[in-house]
Amino acid sequence: MADMSSDVTIDRSFIYTKDDAICVKATRNSDLSGDPARILATNNLVSARDAALQLGSESEAASFSDIRFERNYVFDSGRAMSVVVRDGATYERVDLPVDRGRSARRPPHRAVIGGRDPAAALGVIRD
Repeated sequence: MADMSSDVTIDRSFIYTKDDAICVKATRNSDLSGDPARILATNNLVSARDAALQLGSESEAASFSDIRFERNYVFDSGRAMSVVVRDGATYERVDLPVDRGRSARRPPHRAVIGGRDPAAALGVIRD
């Protein structure tokens, strides 16, 4: 997980988990601050009960930018990839292909755009 992180590379890792595996998010659950940016996940072997590769779920930042998932092999996962915009953030310059994969137990891709708080603005995805 990369919570409120920037300038991160996850390369040639084996990840097997019962939750989301590689998840870029912003929770505001600590003293951390800033917008997730410049994150690369590449050449990984990933299996997860939920999403193997995920952008968002908690998206309590102004923006998520310059995030790339590339050449990751996903196996035996609930979903290969999930993009969730719930808290009004802007996602920009994201490249999230699942280059290889097999055995998703649910539809392999999921996108959710909607507010957790009815008073919050919807998020934006561009570039």
